[in-house]
Amino acid sequence: MTVQTVGRDLEGLYIAQSGGKLGFYGATPISKATVTAVTDGSTGTANAATGIQPLTATYNSTLLINSIATLADGINRIRTALANVGLVT
Repeated sequence: MTVQTVGRDLEGLYIAQSGGKLGFYGATPISKATVTAVTDGSTGTANAATGIQPLTATYNSTLLINSIATLADGINRIRTALANVGLVT
């Protein structure tokens, strides 16, 4: 098994490579995680600008399904960002 320190800065960031595994900050290198996208079956409309709306006495199921859609969209955007830099598949 080959262990190699790729880089280190003054704050102590370590990137190590060991047999196709990667570790940061001195952690034991691990294989790339697989993160599956969240399936949004809510039929709602994601809206990051309004976020998650509070449920009030005038309960509206549209508020609830749009909140679920907004959460699913946000989770999938984070997953895509991590996949784009190669941290997850």
